[in-house]
Amino acid sequence: LSAMLDGLFADEGYEVEVAHDAQRGLHAALTRRYAAIIVDRGLPVMDGLDLVVALRSRGMSTPILMLT
Repeated sequence: LSAMLDGLFADEGYEVEVAHDAQRGLHAALTRRYAAIIVDRGLPVMDGLDLVVALRSRGMSTPILMLT
């Protein structure tokens, strides 16, 4: 699914960065700036919902689209 979304958004001119597990996603979200974040609920290392909770608890207000 990530490869398909990467291609679709890139074709529309968006810069896309894919993190293949929640730990990498957490690190990327805390160290870079994004216009939006797409999170899959079923991520390796930690659940996508736990990732969103971790980001929000650190004050991140970037819009997040949750895929289930």
